[in-house]
Amino acid sequence: MRSPIQVGLLLLLLAGEPVGEPLSWRPCARIESRAIDECSGLVSSRRHAGVLWVHNDSGDVARLFALDRSGRLLREVRLPGARNVDWEDIATDDSGHLYIGDFGNNKNERRDLVVYVIDEPDPRAKGDAILEIPLLHRIHFYFPQQRGFPDIDALNFDCEAMFWHAGELYVLTKHRSDTRTALYRLPKAGDKPGAAVWLGDTEIGSPVTAADMSADGRMLAILSYQYIHLFEPAPGEGNFLRAPSHRVLIEGRQCEGISFDDGNVLFANEQREIYCLPLAELRDDDSFLPVPPRVRLQRLALPPRTPSEWEAMVSLPLRPEIASPASKAEPVPELRLGWCDAGLYVRAEWPIKRTATETGKTLLTLMCGPPGEAVPRLQKGQRVWEARVTRDGLQLYPILPEPGAPVESCQVRWTDSALVLEAVLPIDVAAGGNLALNAIVQLPAAKKRDKREWAWAGGSSTQPLENPLLWGRVDLVP
Repeated sequence: MRSPIQVGLLLLLLAGEPVGEPLSWRPCARIESRAIDECSGLVSSRRHAGVLWVHNDSGDVARLFALDRSGRLLREVRLPGARNVDWEDIATDDSGHLYIGDFGNNKNERRDLVVYVIDEPDPRAKGDAILEIPLLHRIHFYFPQQRGFPDIDALNFDCEAMFWHAGELYVLTKHRSDTRTALYRLPKAGDKPGAAVWLGDTEIGSPVTAADMSADGRMLAILSYQYIHLFEPAPGEGNFLRAPSHRVLIEGRQCEGISFDDGNVLFANEQREIYCLPLAELRDDDSFLPVPPRVRLQRLALPPRTPSEWEAMVSLPLRPEIASPASKAEPVPELRLGWCDAGLYVRAEWPIKRTATETGKTLLTLMCGPPGEAVPRLQKGQRVWEARVTRDGLQLYPILPEPGAPVESCQVRWTDSALVLEAVLPIDVAAGGNLALNAIVQLPAAKKRDKREWAWAGGSSTQPLENPLLWGRVDLVP
C-alpha cells in the first residue's frame, strides 16, 4: 500500500506536465561583435540598403558600428573630436546624414547635451577596417523648462529618444518623476547651446528609450521598456503626440533602439538581440501577445524529504537569456516546483563547482504574485526572493514586500559537480488556486559578458517586476 506522500508524488507525476506554450518572441538577428556590449541606438540606413547603424551606451569611445541585417559587423566608424559621455540614440535624414545623440542624463545634472552630425559613409567600400569620419556639426541644446541641475521636483530631463522629420530634429524625454514623455524640437547647429522647443507631452506608461519616424513621415514609433507606441500624425501636425496612436505590449528585455526598415519595425536590446516585427501585424492588438506558459502542480501530502522525491516535482522549462546563448553541450540549471499547506517547494540545481561562486552573486530570483494580466511593482500579495552567495554559503532572502531574514526552511548542499538549493517558501496556498510566477536562474562568470542566465516565462533581469508578459502561471491543483 502506498503512503500518502507516495500517492501525492504519483499524482504530481501524472498532472505535472507543463501546459501551453508561449508564442515565440525570438530575435531575428544577434549582433556578433563583442565590441558592441551595450547597444543603445539603432537606425536603418536610407542611403545604403540593408545597413543598420548602432552604437554603445556611455563609456565607450566615440564610434559607430555598421551591421548587416543578420547582425554581422561591416565597419567600425570613429568620430574624431567627439566623445561618448552617454550616447543614447541615432537618427538619419533624407540627405545621408547621421545624428548621434549624446544626451543621456540619468541624474538630470548635465549641461553639455549635444548631437553630433556626420556624413554617412559607405560601410561596404574598400578600405581600412576602421574608418574615421569628421564631424560636420554639433547641435548643443538645453531644456528651458529645467529649473535645477538636478531639478529635484521634476526629474524629467533625461533623454534617450531622437528622430528626424522634414528638416527638423526632435527628442523625447525619459521621465523619472512620472510616466509621461515630452516632445521637443531641437535648435539648429551652433557654437552655443540653443533652447529646445517644447511641443507637447503625453502619458506614455513606461520610460521612453528610443524613437524613429518612418521615411514617408506617416508613422512615429516610440519605444519604451514595455511598449511600442505607433503615432500616425496628420500632414503639418506639429505635436505628433496628439495624433491617433496604437500601443503594443512587447517582450524583448531592455530595449533601447528602434527603427523602421522596409515595411518592418526593428528594435534592439542591450543584450545584442535584434527583433523584426512586420508593421502591418504590429498594429494588430493580438498579433504579438505571447501566451504565458503554465504548469500544473498537484498538491503533495507531505514535504519532499529525499532526493528522489524532489526529482519527482515539476521541472520548469528554462530558456537561455542574457549574453551569449548557452551551447547545446553546456549543462542547463534545473528548477523544480511543488506545493502543500506549508507553501511552495523549490529545488534549484546549478551545474557549477564550489570554487565558481563568489560572495554577493545572485543565483536565483523567484517572484510570486496574485494571478492577473498585469503584475505591477509592489502589488498587494507580491513576493520576491533571491538566493545569494554569502560568506556562510548560499542563502535565500525575501526582497519584497520588504527585505528580511533568510528563509528558515532552506537547505544547501554540494554534489561533485553542482550546487543544490531546496527550500519551502511560506506562501498561503492551502486553498489551492493559482499564482503568477517569474523565475530567473543564473550562473556566475569571471567576466560580465560571459554571464549566463536562464528564465522561465518571458524572463528578464531588466524589468521582471513591471512587465506582465514576463510572468508565467502556476495552477495549484488540490
